[in-house]
Amino acid sequence: ALLETAEANAEEERWDDAKDLTQTAQEKWEGIEIYLHILLRHSETDSVYTGFREVFEFIQCQEGGEYSAANARLIAELELLSEAEQLTLKNIL
Repeated sequence: ALLETAEANAEEERWDDAKDLTQTAQEKWEGIEIYLHILLRHSETDSVYTGFREVFEFIQCQEGGEYSAANARLIAELELLSEAEQLTLKNIL
């Protein structure tokens, strides 16, 4: 939700707000990253770290289109990791 709100701020050219929200999202990620780093492949957690770095670069440059694409990839990666942690029939099979 933080990254989606950051996206809306960027669309309104409120880059500082987008950066602050992305920073908060990254801090939340770092709070659970250790746990996930133990349970998941390192490449999956590393990909999220790389995604945050990419998003921050586009925020810094205020590159709207590139930022939107990178942010969408990051959101998708986080959603996939969240889904993988859910106890569902899909994950058991």
